[in-house]
Amino acid sequence: MGTVIDTQSKEIVIPPPCPFDLGTLQREAYRHFRLSPSRTQRVAEALYLEALISYPRTSSQRLPPTLGLEGILRHLGDNPVFAEPVGEIMAFGRAPRPREGAKTDPAHPAIHPSGKRPEGRQTREERQVYDLVVRRFLATFGAPSVRCRTVVTVRCREDDDFYLRGEVTKDEGWTRHYPFARMKEMTVPTLQVGEGVLMSRVAVEERFTPPPPRLTPTKLLGIMERNNLGTKATRADIMDTLYRRGYVEGGYMEVTDLGMSVIHVLRKFFPELTRVDMTKALGQDMDLIQEGAKSGDAVLGEAIEALKPIFERVILNYEEIGDELSKVIAYLREKNRTLGPCPACEGGSLIVSYSRRTGKRFVGCTNYSSGCRFSRPLPQRGKVRPTRTKCSSCGLPVVEVRGLGRKPWRICIDDRCPSKR
Repeated sequence: MGTVIDTQSKEIVIPPPCPFDLGTLQREAYRHFRLSPSRTQRVAEALYLEALISYPRTSSQRLPPTLGLEGILRHLGDNPVFAEPVGEIMAFGRAPRPREGAKTDPAHPAIHPSGKRPEGRQTREERQVYDLVVRRFLATFGAPSVRCRTVVTVRCREDDDFYLRGEVTKDEGWTRHYPFARMKEMTVPTLQVGEGVLMSRVAVEERFTPPPPRLTPTKLLGIMERNNLGTKATRADIMDTLYRRGYVEGGYMEVTDLGMSVIHVLRKFFPELTRVDMTKALGQDMDLIQEGAKSGDAVLGEAIEALKPIFERVILNYEEIGDELSKVIAYLREKNRTLGPCPACEGGSLIVSYSRRTGKRFVGCTNYSSGCRFSRPLPQRGKVRPTRTKCSSCGLPVVEVRGLGRKPWRICIDDRCPSKR
């Protein structure tokens, strides 16, 4: 049995969000629709070419009055989907003013809808991104959201204090018309100081410090923005290059063996290239050129002086560097085609092989020359990679096939496996 010794409640005012810049749009689209930053950028550019939204390659979070915001709102209000929030904004009785952020871009304003109503057929991703942009734009004009946070302190015995925490929405404000703002409702029962509370169960959990979470594309995007790595237009392409070249993989970015090996070689011969200092400084200089505070020739001269000793080391050590990279590539190529031990001869290994006659790939044994004829067919499309796991039905290796759809396809290599019936 416990006793309530204290209750505290306070209101929390949450202001409307800022308009989208490209980075924020990419993060929100990934969080809600799992669209990669590069995919979001391409979809936004398609919407721009259809004159549905403003130019998306911007770092601004500001909407100047010269855009004709009231006219944009009226045009959006003609669409029944957005009529209700637009009506609330226009009912304030004053010229609508959005909440703006700190970021600016001398070339372009924040991403906003043009007011034009979509015509023709759109893809699902275009509808998602357009709806996200419009609702974010409308949310910037909304009233603040008010939340009520409650903390109840319950004491058991003399010095064992437990806390009941809850938070509920008192006034939805801008969140009413922005469904992408997920607010958790946790209700705490009304309790008075001195009131008794029955403790039905007390559990003790042993926890350890968790490892830091893996990066997602959007988290990496934020790190690149904070360190001024790349530009608003190139950051998504840089991440695509990491995936395309096989340096990272997965939604939670995991560095591959190839990526680790390349980093090892770079740290050994060119440690400057593995630090953000050089790229960050160059990005800052590019901004100074844009502002007219530094000449392009001066920046180019400094970059040549910084890179010259690195290229000299490349020339001096190119044979050693080439040998190390060749060994890594040969090892990884063999590793990525080896699936596990052969169940037939038990002395060889199952590998992904290609027929000399037809060019088709299949699973075969390395002891083929010694008489082992174990083989199984493989899909001819997509990228096959080992999973280091065995099928629960037949015990043969399971492979992962990428490139046949949005998600990888995991299959047992045995075409006669009971799991495939």
